[in-house]
Amino acid sequence: RKSTTPGIKRGAAALVAMAEYRKLVCSGKLPAERIGRDKTPLCSVAFKYLFHSCRIPKPISDTFRIYDPSQYRHCVNACKNQFYAMDFGNENQDPLPLDVLENGLMCITW
Repeated sequence: RKSTTPGIKRGAAALVAMAEYRKLVCSGKLPAERIGRDKTPLCSVAFKYLFHSCRIPKPISDTFRIYDPSQYRHCVNACKNQFYAMDFGNENQDPLPLDVLENGLMCITW
């Protein structure tokens, strides 16, 4: 196995952090952010657009689609003008181990 570069380690760590955040968003357990002296909660409706969504280009006006989070556990990575799908979570929505994600990113970049 080739040695893991710092960029691969950082990318895998970012995927783990995003998977954990995604799990909070999808489960509705993400605490509301609060602002001001009154600690007024901010609306978190837009968070559903962070994951499992995409913009679909159309000639006149683009459309937007949100996919079911329980059916998809992959992310799309771009490297050298190529796009690769890679699982980053298991069936329980937990992030895959760091070394598994590092190996996946290594396969993409080499």
